[in-house]
Amino acid sequence: TIFPNPTNGLVNMSIEGVEDASVKVLTPSGALVQEEVLSNGTAQFEVDGNSGLYLIEVTSANKTAMFKLIKE
Repeated sequence: TIFPNPTNGLVNMSIEGVEDASVKVLTPSGALVQEEVLSNGTAQFEVDGNSGLYLIEVTSANKTAMFKLIKE
């Protein structure tokens, strides 16, 4: 779960069943904006880029998931 979505910048993530994972914030074209760490299934971070659509890629030891995020 990613909330709030849309966001003004601050993002909270909570993913059940995932202890530790890397989090990448990407533009729709795939350019890396920033990297974060999901620890104990949760993360909180500020999205650095301008307003618009971002893709959030979460990669753990056994799976990868993508989420869409809108920054207002």
